[in-house]
Amino acid sequence: MMNILRVVVVVGIFIFLPVSLSHGASVNLPPERDPVDFRGIKWGTNIDTLSGFTHIGTEKSSNGSGDLDEYRRDDDVLSIGNANVEKIIYQFWQGKFYGVKIIYKDWDPIFRELIAKFGRSYATENEIKSRYRVNTVLRARYVWYGERANVVAQYGDHTCPCIWITSLKVSEEREKTSRSE
Repeated sequence: MMNILRVVVVVGIFIFLPVSLSHGASVNLPPERDPVDFRGIKWGTNIDTLSGFTHIGTEKSSNGSGDLDEYRRDDDVLSIGNANVEKIIYQFWQGKFYGVKIIYKDWDPIFRELIAKFGRSYATENEIKSRYRVNTVLRARYVWYGERANVVAQYGDHTCPCIWITSLKVSEEREKTSRSE
């Protein structure tokens, strides 16, 4: 009886431990899909080395990590693949390319493009857990974790129907600076 119990416990560990670890994994983007740039601009590139950008404002930091200067690219094509978008806002922290905020109207085409580009997201693997209702409106958040960049897309009745693609390296620098101040 004791040997059967040991076998069941060992088999359970080998079956359930990898499953639980995979859901807590911090990286789900394979290296070939992990963005090194956005539209040819590498993460961390200084705004002073770029031309064709117009400053449109500053996103104030709510957690003390440093404000983000926001720019639009003068000749930007407002689409991601075959999906049209309203705005693409380039964000820079202390002059370094931090990421983009993409504002869209129609979820279905943008989501198809995200899946084509990045594959299944962590949230799509756990779709039931990632969806929640607020005032009877369905909301969802999809996340792709990489070693160089993270991609976050949300839909529903959010204040911003947005996609964020952000550099992990610049984000870590931003966090370190806020902790040391």
